[in-house]
Amino acid sequence: MKVAIVGTGAVGGFVGGAAADAGEDITLIDPWDQNVEAIRSNGILVDDPVAGPRHFHPRKVISINEIGTLQASFDLLLVAVKSYNTEMAVTKMIPYLTEDSTVVSVQNSINEEVIMPIVGRSRTVGVVVRGNCQMMQPAKILITRSITQSDNTGVGGVNYLVGELDGKITKRAERIAQVLSHANKATVTSNLWGERWSKLIINCVANSVCGATGLRSSEVWTNPALRKVSSQLAYETVDVGNRLGYPIPSVMGDLSVDDILGVPKGESVKLDQALLQRSQKVHELAMPSLLQDILKERRTEIDYLNGLVVNKGKEAGVATETSQAIVSLIHAIEQGQAKPNPDAVAQLAI
Repeated sequence: MKVAIVGTGAVGGFVGGAAADAGEDITLIDPWDQNVEAIRSNGILVDDPVAGPRHFHPRKVISINEIGTLQASFDLLLVAVKSYNTEMAVTKMIPYLTEDSTVVSVQNSINEEVIMPIVGRSRTVGVVVRGNCQMMQPAKILITRSITQSDNTGVGGVNYLVGELDGKITKRAERIAQVLSHANKATVTSNLWGERWSKLIINCVANSVCGATGLRSSEVWTNPALRKVSSQLAYETVDVGNRLGYPIPSVMGDLSVDDILGVPKGESVKLDQALLQRSQKVHELAMPSLLQDILKERRTEIDYLNGLVVNKGKEAGVATETSQAIVSLIHAIEQGQAKPNPDAVAQLAI
């Protein structure tokens, strides 16, 4: 099976490097030319405090601007770019797909909704990445324990859930899981949409609050006011997903929907305690991808995370004031009108 991975940052690079070294036919494609050159020159270095260091040596690595040089078609396309580049990445790869090719989102947000209109529902599959990994320098990946999920995330703190859109357990999904398993544990789920929303809750809390404050994962939830704002964001995201009928299996790793919605917004003692405890466990260098993007002065995925909740909330008739406020703060930072500021976020606590 020929596999292309578009986007070779932390997730795509980790998966692609491990699979290539294991003998899979992998072509890595990335828009960051410095990253492409670094991988070509020295491979992909992975700092994994749990499993130990790993060094991958993928042979097929090209810039996204070199897609026109491809001679082969691919059976499987893994999309690991930022959410706002999903349509571009899939569209560029269409000439190199067949009628039987499968396109898989290995991203934050719910990009299956973007991919389906381009390639068709039957060719679309989703993967939920559970755990944390980050790339702050070209071709260098740090694996960190997730701040928001339970400790049962496999070696190195990352694992993968592969799901068909209709919930069926298929040989196709199992083969995709096999490719991912070279990096770490991968299983097939019958609840892709619920797992997607469960991951979205994590992103909407951790990514946005760290990005708007400028604080790392180990710092952000030592502040009671920031935990309160995080709890409000969690409530709104759970409420929207629940109203839309997503079967959410867990919230922030091991809490239930009732643990969040069974009390007034922002008042979950269980969530408050969990956030404080986990901020004390996480790797000191860990930071979610949205904060990484702000530090790199790149566009963030806020419109595809909390912004998605705001839009879906309008459909479901759910108020999302805190989500809208955090989106506005991140937009101001992106536009250079503000800087990350813990006090500005703390003022959102009600």
